[in-house]
Amino acid sequence: MNEEKSILRDDLVRLIAEDTGMTLKDTREFMTSLENNLITLFKNDTGVKLQKFASFKVVQRAPRKAYDIHSEEKGKYKIIYPKKQIKFVLSEEIDKYVNGK
Repeated sequence: MNEEKSILRDDLVRLIAEDTGMTLKDTREFMTSLENNLITLFKNDTGVKLQKFASFKVVQRAPRKAYDIHSEEKGKYKIIYPKKQIKFVLSEEIDKYVNGK
């Protein structure tokens, strides 16, 4: 079974600073700007494509019925209202690298 591995934002900032020679302060400012711009684009339903990495697309989920597990009535359903969701798709290049194809 694979153990989940992850790093925190500060770890990523440190890695980028080391790779680029930027200061930690400048790298943090870059990351904050990147995050703020992505949020603004997503709020405006604008997708983002980062070639050789991934694409992000804002999609509208349709309303649907779901079984209500918290209801004391057996077989009761509730409506899950429509909402926006970010769809993330890896580039073919990264997918091949990650999956060894």
